[in-house]
Amino acid sequence: MNAITSTLSTVALGFRALPFIVRRIFLVLGYTVLFTFGAFLHNRGVGDLAFLCLLVGAIGTFWASGCWHIVKFALLLALMVSRD
Repeated sequence: MNAITSTLSTVALGFRALPFIVRRIFLVLGYTVLFTFGAFLHNRGVGDLAFLCLLVGAIGTFWASGCWHIVKFALLLALMVSRD
C-alpha cells in the first residue's frame, strides 16, 4: 500500500511542477478523451455510463479550457442590462 501511495504522491508532485499552461493542456486533453469515450459508449448503447462520461467530460473540458470566464462575463453583462 505504501508503494501505491508513494507513486501517486510522486505523480502529483510531478504534475504540480509543470508550468500552468502545460497542466491545463493535460486537463483539457484528459477531459476531452473522457467525453469522446462517453460518445463511443453512447454509440454502443451503454446509455447510463455514457451519460456520466459525457457530463463529466463536457463540464471538465469547459472548466479546464477557461471558457467559463467568457460565460461568467456574459451572465454578468446580462444581469447588468436587465436591471431597471
